[in-house]
Amino acid sequence: MGDWYVRWLAVSTIPVIYNWIILVGRWSFTDLQSHYLSVWLFLDYLSDLIYLLNMAVRFNTGYLEQGILVTDRWQIAARYARSHGFKLDVLSLLPTELLYLHFGVHSPAVRLNRLLPVRCLLEFLQRLETRVFYPNTYRVLRTSAILVASIHWNACAYFALSRHIGFGQDPWVYPNISDPDNARLRHQYLYSFYFSTLILSTIGNIPKPVREEEFLFVMVDFLIAVLVFASIVGNMESIISNLDKAARSVFPDHQLIRDYLRSQRVNSELQQRVTDWSQHLHLYKKVTNERQILQLLPDKLQAEVTACVHLQTLRKVQLFQSCDQRVLHQLVMRLQPQVFSPGDYVCRKGDIGRAMYIVQDGRLAVVTDDGLTQLAVLEAGNYFGEISILNIAGKTLQSPSARSYSVS
Repeated sequence: MGDWYVRWLAVSTIPVIYNWIILVGRWSFTDLQSHYLSVWLFLDYLSDLIYLLNMAVRFNTGYLEQGILVTDRWQIAARYARSHGFKLDVLSLLPTELLYLHFGVHSPAVRLNRLLPVRCLLEFLQRLETRVFYPNTYRVLRTSAILVASIHWNACAYFALSRHIGFGQDPWVYPNISDPDNARLRHQYLYSFYFSTLILSTIGNIPKPVREEEFLFVMVDFLIAVLVFASIVGNMESIISNLDKAARSVFPDHQLIRDYLRSQRVNSELQQRVTDWSQHLHLYKKVTNERQILQLLPDKLQAEVTACVHLQTLRKVQLFQSCDQRVLHQLVMRLQPQVFSPGDYVCRKGDIGRAMYIVQDGRLAVVTDDGLTQLAVLEAGNYFGEISILNIAGKTLQSPSARSYSVS
């Protein structure tokens, strides 16, 4: 199941969303149905066509059985025909439009069976979550869409109940449509949406119900608000908190570091250097715990991701340009990313050489003992300390100090 299948899922969910949002609205707001009848008929039969094509695609879409992709069409068709989704797809395509002959063409309720193939939408949302680059942001948007859709459905139910009781019969129902302002379709929907928002958000400030149907509607809405609506809002809060948690898993928790420095009475100058380093990480998206982040992946995938990120840097080094590709992959797995904030010293004259440094990003200035005179500037692809990889005991760096201006 490649990218084409996900793209088709995106297409096949469009008529599902259309029916769940527009069809329900047309059933409740009769003016919406009558004013744009030709448009709705065209979109209805277009969505039916997509439903048919979706069934044809599923009859030809392979599946995994014990890790092996099954491509035999008879097995695929037999498996789909036995599934619960196939029954729902068939029921959703029953020609219920024949009931137009009895109820009239302005009765979209005869097409409510088109709401059944919701499984396609759920599958698409599940697959999309694993493919987006910002899953937490995606979850926030998805939850927000569910909130808006819930208010929309409740608004449609409120207006339909008002029509059943009679517009303007009491203060709770929708006002009398004999008033030209109340008769406008836009006003009808916005008023119902606003009223529904007040109930589901438990804000209150709504007219007191008078009839039994109205009491029942309000009680059901309050139960939905407490049990479902509140859980959705709580889920939203959890998602937002996970955004901060995800950021802390990539970047150090600066507040925790600052609290430690203050408790240990570290001097303000050193505290400022730590703050500058943390700000540098966030501003330029520098990751210091790369291995901890990738440790959940299998070894092969870890190697491929690391090679994708750092192999270009290794190829820029003249020392390794003649190396075999396999050797480069072995070397890149041994690289340890280090980030230095502007003005920091990477090494000084007389330090014991323990590592070879490759400049991936930024610039390094080689300065004299006074720290001001620049002897050379190392840029991306330059390296130093290569003698350290020979692992000779007791060796020291005899070169001048290397000072960083912005290096990672």
